Amino acid sequence: MTLKFASSLGEVHSGITDTAQMDRYFGAAILLEGVDAGLMSNDALISNFAQANTPVFTEQDTWITGAAILPGAYLVGGGSPEAGFKFQRQGVTQLTCTLTPRTTQLQGSSPGQYYSMEVRRGATVLGTTGFIFYSQEWTVFQIEATIDPTVGAFELQAAPVINGQVGAFVTVLTQSGVNTADDAVAGADQVSLNWTINSGNVRWDHWWVFDDQGTVNDALPPKWLLVQGVVPNANGAQNDWIVQGGQGTGFETVNDPGFNTGDDVGRHTAEDNGDIFITEFQIPGETGSPGSEVGHPISSAANVLGLIFHHVSAMENSGSRNLRRIYRDIADVRNEGPDVNVNTTTFEGFFEVLELNPISAAAWTAQQTREMQWGLKLQS
Repeated sequence: MTLKFASSLGEVHSGITDTAQMDRYFGAAILLEGVDAGLMSNDALISNFAQANTPVFTEQDTWITGAAILPGAYLVGGGSPEAGFKFQRQGVTQLTCTLTPRTTQLQGSSPGQYYSMEVRRGATVLGTTGFIFYSQEWTVFQIEATIDPTVGAFELQAAPVINGQVGAFVTVLTQSGVNTADDAVAGADQVSLNWTINSGNVRWDHWWVFDDQGTVNDALPPKWLLVQGVVPNANGAQNDWIVQGGQGTGFETVNDPGFNTGDDVGRHTAEDNGDIFITEFQIPGETGSPGSEVGHPISSAANVLGLIFHHVSAMENSGSRNLRRIYRDIADVRNEGPDVNVNTTTFEGFFEVLELNPISAAAWTAQQTREMQWGLKLQS
C-alpha cells in the first residue's frame, strides 16, 4: 500500500460546525477557521494558525506528500510562519518544509509579496529556494523526503497555477546524504499540514500522502493530483436514509435513535446483520450542485489513483461489533473489506484505502467513481 491518506480540505468539511468531526478525520485539527474557494474546487480550508494531521501510521523512512496553497495577503508582520509540511515521528517533528516571506522590498514589489520554501531539521536550514513564489496566487507543492540521520534526502517540486490551470512540476530544491531526522532516529509515522502565518490567512487544498511501500503511487507523481471529497446525496438501495447535517451533507438511517443527531454518520439499528448501502454520490471533479458537472469535471480518460472509504462509528452501549466496508459496482457485483472492530462508545474515524478497484483488481476508472455505491455491513 502506498496511497495512505487524502483530503479535499474543505468539500467534506465545509460546515466546520463540530471540531470533533474534524478531529475524527485528521487525528487532531487545531484551530481550523473556515473555508473559501479552492483550486478548481468549491472549498478549501482557510486559517492563519492551524494544523491538520494524518492518522499515525507504521513508521517508514520515505514519505511523499503534496497540496496546493494560496497565501491570501502579503506575508508581513511579526511571528514565525510555519505554513507547510511536517514529517513527524512519535509526535516529534523530524523535518519541515515551510514558506518564508521576503521581508525586504524589491523594485516594483512590496515586502512579503514573494516567498521562498525552506526545508529545515529543527532550527537547521538544509536548503531554501529563491523568492520565486507569489503570495496571492495558488502554487502546488509536492515533496519526497527520506527521514534518516545519515542518508536523508528530499526533493521539493512546485507547479505554478496560471489562469486557473496547473502547470508542469519543476524541481526547486533537492539534497541527499544529509541528516533529516531531528530526533536522530530514522523514520516518520505521521505527516501534518500547517496553516500558521504571520499575516492574513492561507488556504490549503487537495492534500495527499504516499509512502514508498508498494508498486504504484510510491514516487513523486508527474501530474497534479486533484482530491475530491464526496458524500452521499440520496437514499440507499437497502435502507432508506434521510439528510443529516454535520460533516458536509451526510445521511443517517431513518431508524436512528432520536438523540445525538448532530453526528454526521447515523447509527444503524437493524435487528439482523443487514447492509447499509449509500448511493448517488456527488460526481468526483464537479464544482456545482450534485449531478451537475460544472467547473472542472473529471474526464472519462482521467487516471484515478485510489479511493479512501471513511466512516465514523461507535458502539451505542458496551461491547464490540465488527463492521465491513462494502463496494458494489453497476453490475451489482459486490466486494467486502476486512473486519473493522468497533469497541468503544466514543465515535472514531476509520479509513480504508483502495488503490485498485477491488472487483476488477485494475485501476479505477472515472466512470466507476460516478457509478459507485458504498456501504457498511454489520458483520458480527
